[in-house]
Amino acid sequence: MNFLFFGLGSIGQRHLRNLLQLKNNCKIYALRKKFSTPLLNYQNKKIRGNVEKKYKIISIKTLEYLKKKDVKIDAAFICNPSSLHASTAKWCIKRNIPVFIEKPAATNIKDLNLIKKLVKSKKKVINVVGYQLRFNPIIRFIKKYCFDQKKLGQVYNCEIFHGEHVDNFHSYESYKDSYTSQKKLGGGVALTQIHEIDYLNYFFSEYELLEFKYISDKISKLKMNVEDNYTSIFKFRSTKNKKISLGKITCSYVQVPKKRTIFISCEQGSLHADLNESLIKILRPKKRDYVKKFNFNRNDMFTNEIKQFLNLIKNPKLKKRLLPSILEDNKVNKIAIKIKI
Repeated sequence: MNFLFFGLGSIGQRHLRNLLQLKNNCKIYALRKKFSTPLLNYQNKKIRGNVEKKYKIISIKTLEYLKKKDVKIDAAFICNPSSLHASTAKWCIKRNIPVFIEKPAATNIKDLNLIKKLVKSKKKVINVVGYQLRFNPIIRFIKKYCFDQKKLGQVYNCEIFHGEHVDNFHSYESYKDSYTSQKKLGGGVALTQIHEIDYLNYFFSEYELLEFKYISDKISKLKMNVEDNYTSIFKFRSTKNKKISLGKITCSYVQVPKKRTIFISCEQGSLHADLNESLIKILRPKKRDYVKKFNFNRNDMFTNEIKQFLNLIKNPKLKKRLLPSILEDNKVNKIAIKIKI
């Protein structure tokens, strides 16, 4: 198979490493323009070497190269700056190339509507948005325990907090140079940390969103022109029993130390999850507290989403899937776009 990578930054190199472990006999083409990201390891640390030589990549400067050399691309990974995701996906989908697009699929409503219209007209083209946290066993446990099986009864409230400092994202570059801090590249905490909106929507997949409000701003003194904090609240109604549940998300670019937690208040108790500590605690009246530690390799989440993408290419009618398509992600993407300043 021939794979085309758009961008080989930290996430692009991670997907590349995982893909090559899953598919030995394949050829990799990469459209690269800046060559600013060094060769990285699984901890996103700079190591000696060259990306092209290490992975035997054919780097190209323009897409015309593929046409001149009569190269048929079997699938593409869109890992360039967020503001380029929609236009890149458009190029691929028009040519019937299956795409794995890193979140977010689009950074403005115009692009979101254009890509939505194109995907609807090209229904047979496989497309997925990369939300690796859907493969996190903690997220899967919460979804099953609280929302599918309702082990604690009605969900009253779900509060999510995710904070870390933007300058700690990549050790090989300053936050000021990263796409995460630049409006023109689609940065800002709302789009960069869109995972929280996605898995809240995943939790409440059997609910109707009735109301959504938010506050966002650049609060810190960091040199960036995007929002670094936001808080949003959601009002859901169950499609089955019409009961109301509330949701809340707070995300921050300037949190020290980093913190990523989920608190769910329910009719018969509560669940507390710490994603950084891989820990869940369930508290119920007059019952012993239940504590569960999850031991898993973080990279497995990324490997599993690539596996699912490859399986979808082989079997487009695959029923058991976690990755959303661009159309299925539309609501989440739209919410994040509204939040950003």
